[in-house]
Amino acid sequence: MAAVVPGAVLLRVLLDQVPVSLDDRVHVELWKVAPEPVSGIQDPRGELRWSLAVAPGAEAGVDLAYTVRQVLDQRMPPLSAPDPADTTRS
Repeated sequence: MAAVVPGAVLLRVLLDQVPVSLDDRVHVELWKVAPEPVSGIQDPRGELRWSLAVAPGAEAGVDLAYTVRQVLDQRMPPLSAPDPADTTRS
């Protein structure tokens, strides 16, 4: 492990994922993301990526909130992460 230099800022990458609907009756709305991710808002797999500069011993975080809605009187299909090996959705 490398030594931490006093006053240095560490760059950390944070990955997260929001649900992705494969059914037109189910809508996922991303309504809060802070800070803005460096990539992912339009990612078809729902992946979000942040690069965070964090001083040694400090804390950093993100706020992420979404809503999942479905058509009334419809059974909710399972929400699951897409298969990363599935290249048909790219």
